[in-house]
Amino acid sequence: MRASGVESESEIAYAGLQQLCAPLLPWLDRMAEVPRVALATAFGLSLGPPPGLLGLGMATLGLVAEAAPEAGRLSGT
Repeated sequence: MRASGVESESEIAYAGLQQLCAPLLPWLDRMAEVPRVALATAFGLSLGPPPGLLGLGMATLGLVAEAAPEAGRLSGT
């Protein structure tokens, strides 16, 4: 996973996190409702109040964990 930010994105909430997680979004639907909604809201995929940082961090970890086994096979590692 890799992301690179630019100064013009510094005012956009969660821009770096979205760039980092974009390749993992196909696994978003496999997650439980609460973390799925937190990420979808943070990334502007659904409407709602902004998620708290702890919940968003846990949701991000869950997304990575969900995608890791299959993504590893896809990359050949």
